[in-house]
Amino acid sequence: MAILGLRQWTMDGPYIFAGGPPANPVTYVGKFSGGPSGNTLTYASAPIATSASDIVVIGLVRESNFGTTTTGVTVGGTAAALWSPGAITLGFISAGYIEFYYCQPGALATADIVATFGANVINGNILAWAVSGATATPLDAVSSAQASSASIALNDIETKVNGAVIAVGVCEPTITGWTESWSGSETVVEDADFTSATGNHRIVACHFATTAALTTQDLTLTLAASQAHIGGAISFGP
Repeated sequence: MAILGLRQWTMDGPYIFAGGPPANPVTYVGKFSGGPSGNTLTYASAPIATSASDIVVIGLVRESNFGTTTTGVTVGGTAAALWSPGAITLGFISAGYIEFYYCQPGALATADIVATFGANVINGNILAWAVSGATATPLDAVSSAQASSASIALNDIETKVNGAVIAVGVCEPTITGWTESWSGSETVVEDADFTSATGNHRIVACHFATTAALTTQDLTLTLAASQAHIGGAISFGP
């Protein structure tokens, strides 16, 4: 008789966890992004599809000397919560900022407005992700900044079994060669490195599938050369 939680061999090869996997795992649905477009972000021509149980996460990356502070963010027509007790908001040499918002807006389809901001986002980049999980809830948010360094550390990120972490890093000016290292055994599911709409900083967006229960882990984003950069991460658990 199998003991709940112990690994058990099956007839067709690999072992499983007796009793089945944890209920309602958080899975990664996909990423969509947009440059400065007034105060809205709309799906691309070939968008990801979301369901009523998905959480949509908005990451707003902007430079305050070009952009406008946002207020009254909605996602798919549903009011979005700023990460409590506030957004991850960090400045560096050129006063760049990362802000996270999230909500559960229901299903979104082609040409739907993903997010609407109370003020125009000028010369900024809006990134959005969707994570799926019937009971997915935000766990933690961490952030860090470096004035002149090759690496930036996002430490003590809370994780759970079958959870998800989304991390964002921004540097200025343009430098290629982002690498990521995680303190645990996480797998990078998606990694995008691209030049921003303003052309003077680069963004790396990473998603990790967490595997450790009720623990904290560290993520390091490293550039090919020393430069000012900021980073932030938000985690979800089932």
